[in-house]
Order: sequence, then structure tokens, then C-alpha cells
Amino acid sequence: NVTFDVPTSISDAKNGCVYLIPAEDFSNSKDYFNGVNLIFNSRSLCEMSEETCDMYINFINESNASYFYHENSNYLLFPNSVRHIENIADDFKINKEKFLLISKSITPFTGGEGRYREYLYSRI
Repeated sequence: NVTFDVPTSISDAKNGCVYLIPAEDFSNSKDYFNGVNLIFNSRSLCEMSEETCDMYINFINESNASYFYHENSNYLLFPNSVRHIENIADDFKINKEKFLLISKSITPFTGGEGRYREYLYSRI
């Protein structure tokens, strides 16, 4: 069994846990990532508004995480749609002076008709 420790405040955060951080806590939550080895995202960055996606990526860029692993789409499913908006994972504004892309491949998880890729970045 996997245990998720969801701290109610930054001061409650402890190393060795999985933290689920609501977006409204981002501006006050950099301390969550002291000593964190891995930040993970699965398919949500590509579905956010560009502004919100950039906020998350900036947060990751400013973290001290050793690795950033994400699985997101690398092409538009509905390129002419005004309702179904996606960010292309290849275009995420990852700070290349802090993180090096060490792996990119088709995700082993099912669904998405092969449009999802997994990306693994390592802190430089």
C-alpha cells in the first residue's frame, strides 16, 4: 500500500512523503521541495491554460528537485478547436540551464492514441 501524506501547512511537510500541493498553495510552497528527489506530472500540464502551465513549470524551475518526470501530449489532438486547448509538451518552458532532458519516449501507459510522451529531466 502507498501512503499519501498531505500536509495541511508547509510547516507540517516532512521528507520521505508524497505531497499533493493545490495550485493555490504554489506561491507559498517552495519549502515543500527542499530535498525532494522527483517532481511528477501526468497529463495535466498539456491540458491547462498556457498561463497556468507556465506557472507550474516556473515553480518546477525554481525548485531544488533532482528530477522532473512528466507524461504529456506532444501534438494537438484537435488543432482547429477553440474548446479543446492543449499545450505541447515539447514547448514547456523548462529552464535548460537547470534541467537536462535525459529521456523522451512514447509512454508505456495506454490511452491517448499514442500522442503522449514521457519526459525525464535531470538537474544539471
